[in-house]
Amino acid sequence: MHVNKLLVWLMERGMSFGGGRKNRYRHLYLLLAWCCLLLAVLGAILPLLPVTPFLLSSLWLSVKAESGLADWLLNHRRFGPPIRQWQRERSLSLATKRLVVAMLLANWVVLLLIGAGPAVLALTGLVFCGVILFICRIPTAARDRAAGAVSNRRKLATEQE
Repeated sequence: MHVNKLLVWLMERGMSFGGGRKNRYRHLYLLLAWCCLLLAVLGAILPLLPVTPFLLSSLWLSVKAESGLADWLLNHRRFGPPIRQWQRERSLSLATKRLVVAMLLANWVVLLLIGAGPAVLALTGLVFCGVILFICRIPTAARDRAAGAVSNRRKLATEQE
């Protein structure tokens, strides 16, 4: 009974189960897109599981599948703005960068507190440092840079008075 409801729900959102020759990998792409979206949602809840790579993978796969999932992701109130920003500028907001760094540090501290071995701590520390360096090298969103410039001009103007 539940499987039938799931199939109806998926078909309403653009997944067909017919055998078209236009894109013979369409179903595989769509299945992988939904799996990546599920992993992105789980990543928002679980530590050590990233959200953004799975979300962008889901978008790419859904475009390849020619499904409505790509439009849904782009127009989603929560997922849409960061995806569109990434497509437009290839940048991350300062808040996103700070959140990533804070979550990685928090995860490493949790590993330390639960008594993970020195090898695990060293390996995860190296991986997390690599991720942090990578995140810091991604340009900061233009609106964040513009807001910082306005803030600096205001500060400078008040100091001169």
